[in-house]
Amino acid sequence: LVFMLTISYCSCLAHGGRVWYVNATGGHSDGDGSINKPFNNISSAAALAQAGDTVLVSEGVYRERVAPENGGTAENPIVYKATPGHVVVIKASEVLQWTPQHDGTYKAMLPPSLFDTLDGSNNSSHLYNPFRDGIQPGSSCQCMTTGQIFVGDDWINTNPMRQLPIDNVTNCMIPYRRNGHPTKYFHTSDGCFATDPNATYLLARWPDSYVNASKVPPVIEVTVRSRVFAPHKRGLQYITVEGFIMEHAANQWINNFWFPQNYHYTQSGALGTRSGYGWVIKNNTIRKAQTIGLDFGTEGGYRGQPKPYPDNEGTNQPTPNMTGNHLVINNIFERNGASGVQGYVATGNFSYNILRDNGWIACGGAEEAGMKTHAFTGNMVGNLVHRNQNAIPLYFDSGYNNMRLSRNVIVHNGVTGGIAFEMSWGGDKGALVDNNIILGQSGNGYGGTGIGSQDASGITLVHNLIMNFSGVNMESYGGVGQNPKQASGIDLHGLTGRNCGQRPDGSKSSGVCGLANWMIEGNIIMSGTNHTPWLHIHPEKHGSQGEELVENDTAINNIVTGGMADFPTDPTLKIKVSQNINPTMAFNIEVDAAASDSPVLKITPDSSITSSACNAKGPGTDVDYTGQSRNPSKCVSGPLASLEPGKTTTVSLVPQQL
Repeated sequence: LVFMLTISYCSCLAHGGRVWYVNATGGHSDGDGSINKPFNNISSAAALAQAGDTVLVSEGVYRERVAPENGGTAENPIVYKATPGHVVVIKASEVLQWTPQHDGTYKAMLPPSLFDTLDGSNNSSHLYNPFRDGIQPGSSCQCMTTGQIFVGDDWINTNPMRQLPIDNVTNCMIPYRRNGHPTKYFHTSDGCFATDPNATYLLARWPDSYVNASKVPPVIEVTVRSRVFAPHKRGLQYITVEGFIMEHAANQWINNFWFPQNYHYTQSGALGTRSGYGWVIKNNTIRKAQTIGLDFGTEGGYRGQPKPYPDNEGTNQPTPNMTGNHLVINNIFERNGASGVQGYVATGNFSYNILRDNGWIACGGAEEAGMKTHAFTGNMVGNLVHRNQNAIPLYFDSGYNNMRLSRNVIVHNGVTGGIAFEMSWGGDKGALVDNNIILGQSGNGYGGTGIGSQDASGITLVHNLIMNFSGVNMESYGGVGQNPKQASGIDLHGLTGRNCGQRPDGSKSSGVCGLANWMIEGNIIMSGTNHTPWLHIHPEKHGSQGEELVENDTAINNIVTGGMADFPTDPTLKIKVSQNINPTMAFNIEVDAAASDSPVLKITPDSSITSSACNAKGPGTDVDYTGQSRNPSKCVSGPLASLEPGKTTTVSLVPQQL
């Protein structure tokens, strides 16, 4: 596995083209985009910008969907850029007029003039009203429609209110249905809203903090557009988006998004590339979308599918032949309802981003994650995945060929685990997962798994710190080794019988997915409990042609705590679990991570840190978590090459760019 970690990019205006100027307060509705007569909206510039042009946006709030009309070239991209030092906010929300009602609620009308069309056309019969678009049926999302209302004391610190049936709004009573029992209700102090059956008006009760003070929130914003920045045309190439804050997309959820009939539920972020190629997305903050912050793949569907194509704007544009190869760097994806990022058949480089506090509407199902990709190829380096709720923090599905996941921090993301891999042989080069810090919340009972796998093979897992996961309390299942449900550190557990295609080595195979060819070496794995195995590997199982599905898995030279490893011992399977070291009580790790946006790790190892016989020249040994070069003649377990017995090392858990 050979990967390049050096990232170079230019933070400058595009060369050779025109600069289009935009100014929210000093611009003109009839502007020409010049510095003396700038536009007052970004969309006017987006309709005209050509390859090599720059759209330079001055400070202000822009309430619009920006839909670039054209793409650039590799030599001459189109650059959309916030003026350096300016705070430029693009919102899919509007400010409405609210009228007090006799019961303490407030009412605002929803005239058609508020809304645009999904496809950008001027067809007034196709206006998109988010409050008429029920959230995807069958999902468990804690919302009724894609529409949102945010309230707060200022433009930065607004919070969403819960949508309820109109009869429940006066007192903000949330129904709680229990199977076989009468419905109960509980009051939410965060405020609530409802709409009439035809979504012609909104009715809202403000949060208790305002009601009790007989005040109206100074800021009330209502989401009226499905996206913030995304072309209507699919497949535009070489667009740079830099330096913006984007908020409030009324987007849908995505269960079974790949089926043609589900085109309305394909991936649709507040910011989206619309199956484009060669985009650069950097230094942005994407937040408060109803479901997804960013989508940077092919949205949905599959190659060669019949109509309808995976175009949730309803224009039936097919998926372009060339997609992906994006650079997504130094962005913040925060407080999005379901996922910070989704990438279906996404490729490129996703590095030095922060994903935090996403997942609060709890859509559930296999698609919700802090970040989820399908068939990803490329690098994910130096990202912080922090405080995401109700879902797996990082989830790689349906392939991860030639992928490096290095120097990332996954910390305090509830009890759902760390990283999940699903359904792939790993291609010819597989995945290298190295020098990451993966921290859970310890405790007995269900506490997730550091690294989980279902139908996934071909992964090299080296020099990581995996700590404070507790899996399932094995005492409830007859003890370790009797009926293992979930390991605390690494769990190669799920075999479902699905088809992953031909094995990369060309060996005899029915195509049934396996759990094979894992290399686990030089890690520090500190379980949150002794009641679950630190490692579990699925018992022997065969495909329909008699081939072994669980084989060639190796876990050696790791520093581990937790229950005894649970794995098949038949020597013909070539599964090796040996030479793993148990540290003493002197090995101490402290984490300050729960509340801070800048978490810190302190680690004081014992002599085991230098006792491992791990490979000093293997994969993942070029640099450690901090970017320090590793000693090719001395192997130090875990992600920090500078560790010494008895010496305390303190590192920031916000990865630094090399």
